Amino acid sequence: MMFEGDEAYEIGDQQLAQAQILWDQRRAIAPSGARLNFDLFEAVRNHAGHGAWSSVKVVITTRPLSSEAQEQHNVLKLDAGFAGLEPYEGMSDLLNPGDWLIDFDFSGRRATSMGVWEAPNAAVVQGDLFYVRRKIGDAIEVSSFGRLLLSAEDQAAIITHAKDIMMHFGSQERGVFCESIEVVVGYFDKLKREAEEASGYKFGPFAAALKRAGVQTNSGRGFWGGRAEDGVPVLTSWLGTREADGTYPVWKPQKNYGGLKSLWESGSIAVGTEVRLILLKPGKGNGDQATVAGAALSEVPWRIASIGDGVTYEARVIPTQS
Repeated sequence: MMFEGDEAYEIGDQQLAQAQILWDQRRAIAPSGARLNFDLFEAVRNHAGHGAWSSVKVVITTRPLSSEAQEQHNVLKLDAGFAGLEPYEGMSDLLNPGDWLIDFDFSGRRATSMGVWEAPNAAVVQGDLFYVRRKIGDAIEVSSFGRLLLSAEDQAAIITHAKDIMMHFGSQERGVFCESIEVVVGYFDKLKREAEEASGYKFGPFAAALKRAGVQTNSGRGFWGGRAEDGVPVLTSWLGTREADGTYPVWKPQKNYGGLKSLWESGSIAVGTEVRLILLKPGKGNGDQATVAGAALSEVPWRIASIGDGVTYEARVIPTQS
């Protein structure tokens, strides 16, 4: 392709390829257009398709380094240039410089979290070894999203389903699973949809009501984890259920209090914490099958008066003016 004039130059396949690379780089750091998220899975769901997710990967390995690779690493780590680095073996085609890696070791009977790692921006590769660096803490610093954390609940889900993940993606023979965080979130959302279809459970109407009320949820897998737009934790309660002591019980669906447990154990809520309530009007059906058209986010905060015994994780709230 040619343009006439003093500034004319030829645009061929090479120039187009370079332009595509620049576009992909700009897309990966594009602003998300929303408040900073703190929950990794929530951020992925709220901003599906964002270019940043391709560099955040979940890695599950089932085999230790081979004896040859271990010997090579033992020699290399004596070099100051390899200080603080650890290798993956046979994964150079799966990893890229700058990748964030959420690592799980599945060489035993049960997967174990190995924390968060980062591939140096300048790739460190020696033969079949691709080197990465352990990050202090569990936060992932994603361009345009800030610091994101994999919740204890989501980490536990990956550990529990590690074998299923390996089988689903055909990773058993190679002994390693390495996919973007968006692929992993999609896998768990698929499991949830299948479970809903099998049980007849439908979260859609309730999720829609929460969305109308301005609550950001973790795709419904525990709306305990929801937050108002100002970041305040959101809990749910039925209207007109005040107890004799003046408190209101926080409603939870049967067999699902993991989100409340996660909030409690992470320190997001405790006795005295101010929260917002979604006030639900009971209707036909049970639990979140009931009519929720009247769901509304409380304008004033409430505070937690008590929280459960570590088994049920039931909570009660009281108006802040009480």
